[in-house]
Amino acid sequence: MTLLFAFLNSIAPMSKELQDYLEKLLKPIKFKKNEITLRPGQICKMICFLESGVVRQYILSGSEKKVTWIHISGAIFISIESFYFQTPTDEFIQATMPCNGLYITYEELQTTLELFPEFNKHYRAIGNKYQAFQDKFRQMLAELDPIDRIKWLQKNHPEVCARAPINSIWSYLNMTRNTYYDCMDKLAGKK
Repeated sequence: MTLLFAFLNSIAPMSKELQDYLEKLLKPIKFKKNEITLRPGQICKMICFLESGVVRQYILSGSEKKVTWIHISGAIFISIESFYFQTPTDEFIQATMPCNGLYITYEELQTTLELFPEFNKHYRAIGNKYQAFQDKFRQMLAELDPIDRIKWLQKNHPEVCARAPINSIWSYLNMTRNTYYDCMDKLAGKK
């Protein structure tokens, strides 16, 4: 819980009452390696803070998994549209290694926002952060060639490169396995 509270307090200091309330409300959750925590057609009912591990979100395009997001320790993860609008998702969320986290449900979050208006700052800041990241990431995918996408990820998110499975990374960067390995060889001076 310390990591989550440090993250939330970095956005805006929380009152002792809010922290005490969240301490009682947050529930621990564990995922096994390769465990699918959300499937298409389900509604995302919880917002999770990842204390340890790596989680990926993906959609299926035919039989191919297209990774849309990679979350590592210290991140909050949800199926955004499904969670905010409480509608069925079209994506999977999967742990790529054993994970530990904390969560609250959609209803519990709404109650917290009503009881503690100060928490709206955190809620908005987290939403804005993720929206800004998505916009920047889409722009990067559209503008950069495959080698420069890898360089961008290495520079801006080295922890993802270090911890996420390779097959998640090349899919996340919108390239094939062969393209990814060719680019890595070029970057290493092997080609």
